[in-house]
Amino acid sequence: MKRIMLLLILLGASFAVAKDHSSEYQEGTVSLSTRSGHEIYTLTYADGKAGDVANRDKFSADSLKMMNLMDGAPPVKVMYRVGHKLGVGDYVAILAPDDSKKEGIYYLTAHQEVTPEVVKRAADAVGVLRSLMKDPDSFVLESVYLRESTNKYSQKHNTDPPEFCFFYRSHNSMGGYGNTGEALLNEKGKIEILVDDRPTDHSGIYYGMMTCTPKRRLADITADVKTALNPPAPAAPKLTPEQEAEQAQQRADCLKLAVKNPSITCK
Repeated sequence: MKRIMLLLILLGASFAVAKDHSSEYQEGTVSLSTRSGHEIYTLTYADGKAGDVANRDKFSADSLKMMNLMDGAPPVKVMYRVGHKLGVGDYVAILAPDDSKKEGIYYLTAHQEVTPEVVKRAADAVGVLRSLMKDPDSFVLESVYLRESTNKYSQKHNTDPPEFCFFYRSHNSMGGYGNTGEALLNEKGKIEILVDDRPTDHSGIYYGMMTCTPKRRLADITADVKTALNPPAPAAPKLTPEQEAEQAQQRADCLKLAVKNPSITCK
């Protein structure tokens, strides 16, 4: 019994001693940008790769807030280490600027850039959303936003397709336009019609994550999507100097003929 008690005491003592992570820290930089009222902290790692950090562990220091970062200001140097918390996901621990013994634990999240592929995914979903309306011909797309991932608490979403919020109008049962509707295209490519920020079929596991509130919007891509849906007419090919000269000569010849024959119209 004494040996068991001694073993338990020793184990307790070992757990009480915090692990020394000083050898794990690397130097990187952090910058802040704001899109649609959403603060995005981007960490550039020692190898030059960049990723976003968010969702601070409430039991850790708020290192990023202590740095007083400004939107669009130059990146600030930080010391960080990467770790993993079971059941939550990967994180970065960033040393507090005023205390080398404190660190902020931030779980990683992904921020999609607005690429042609991202815009195409959103544009392709508009036709599907329109088909879900009672009167598809009355559908009017008001705005589209790239949104943060539903799986923000997991590293899995770093390779998942982007998600989008759609705001639209369409005729209701009375044949008129009601309030603006909201819909979410999730990472699995399924469109959820939202009513009071909840999917109408109640298929979402985390209602709180399946919202289109301003804090969850990363970028307004309305103009890009509308352009993709209605591309401008292709510009006429530019003529070579020889072709321009020939065209000018043809017009001059036409005008000479039109002097004697008013029925001739020259373009």
